[in-house]
Amino acid sequence: MISVNPPVPIDHPILKKKYFITFVYKQNDGIHKKTVKFGKKGVQDYVDHKNRERRDLDLARMKSYYNPFKGNYWRFYLLNQCTTVQEAYTKYLNEKNLL
Repeated sequence: MISVNPPVPIDHPILKKKYFITFVYKQNDGIHKKTVKFGKKGVQDYVDHKNRERRDLDLARMKSYYNPFKGNYWRFYLLNQCTTVQEAYTKYLNEKNLL
């Protein structure tokens, strides 16, 4: 990954996701841009409920959090790691050496 823009809240009555994130990555045939929507509206994540035990149970059930092209990846890193999305975003950038 080359760069990751901050997550943006989705404020649309029809869309069923909480946020979207856009990132730029390099592949053999050039540089690409990808937008992924994540976080189901109506479902509380760690940034909402701040309950560590509940978070640990959620993370244990979560699958496919290793693929940045999938919403669960961003849900894992940005909605279930820290108490705020901004804090989790900064932590992610530091861990992935993208700052």
